[in-house]
Amino acid sequence: MLKDFKKLLTESVILLIFFLIALKVHFLILNFIAILFCIILTLHIGLTYPEQLKIVKSWIYGLVKWYDRQKVSNECEGKINLYSESLNNELIGKEFPKTKIKLVTGEEKDYFENGSLIIRVKDSGNPNNNLITVALRFFSKTLVPETKQYLHTTLSKSIDYFSVKKFLDEHEKKLNTLFYEEYYFPECQKEPKIKDCFSYYKALDDAGIFNKLFIQELVFLGRKAHFYLEPKDPKITKEVIRLMNFLKDIVKKEKKLGLTFTGELLKTGIVLVAKAEKSALGDPEPFTECVDIHIKTGIEDIYLLASGGKNIEFLKTLTSRYFNNNPKLEKIKEQPYLIKEGGLKALLVLYKNKQV
Repeated sequence: MLKDFKKLLTESVILLIFFLIALKVHFLILNFIAILFCIILTLHIGLTYPEQLKIVKSWIYGLVKWYDRQKVSNECEGKINLYSESLNNELIGKEFPKTKIKLVTGEEKDYFENGSLIIRVKDSGNPNNNLITVALRFFSKTLVPETKQYLHTTLSKSIDYFSVKKFLDEHEKKLNTLFYEEYYFPECQKEPKIKDCFSYYKALDDAGIFNKLFIQELVFLGRKAHFYLEPKDPKITKEVIRLMNFLKDIVKKEKKLGLTFTGELLKTGIVLVAKAEKSALGDPEPFTECVDIHIKTGIEDIYLLASGGKNIEFLKTLTSRYFNNNPKLEKIKEQPYLIKEGGLKALLVLYKNKQV
């Protein structure tokens, strides 16, 4: 069989030489002879080595398929890694790894290697399904895993699924229908409470605080719970549900100036510089007093939120004149964001209470 391949190779080289001669020679008779020889040799190769040609064809096809698979995996990698970079900018104390995609025919097993997440996934034949599957596995492995190990499966899964939807909204909105029909809806059929969780997350996301505040607090929660509580400890699930309700009240434009969430592990305070406080703008005292109360009562994470141009400018004045220089506070992050309803610009500033 190897001898036949050598003959096929030799005759193919001869065919190529005569083909080049036919292209280069302009003397009519020699040109005609070269073309005729190419035709005869092509027929000879086709009739003499049909099985060998099939094998060569499969090699070429395999090379093309490999290129297609590489293209699919590279597109998935690029979109996931771009989104993870934006998450790295939003979340303090959490660094998402680079993701590498390997399309495989064997075992699908994800693992970490040299600081990267390797996702081994079978090619479904549909690049859209590949992307959604990879996104689900990416968030399952990397989005606050230290916290999710303590959460009820439904709650943990709902966070992953909502994060996939956010990813698709930003990078592949056209795939939302596919995601709903083939992933989200079948999962809700098995676990209906996922749909209830989605309504909470959507409210937080519309207000611009799903990642910046809710997921940020889950990052902090995981640090505190790690090594101290048993996996699936019901206390953590109860605490996260209470936090969701607390944040949803804020989204409903609660009129209080300062709001506090006091759980077993999380101690969170919110100071609103919003529409309800416009009459107080220009007078820093209500806001500085509110922050002082949070510090004295042991609130660890103090968020200041403002929406609208005047409120944002006033919040910046408060932070620069009063809070940044407060020895009891450590500024963790200052991030602009967008409230989806009305496209209103907003600002979030987070301080850590050094007294805790």
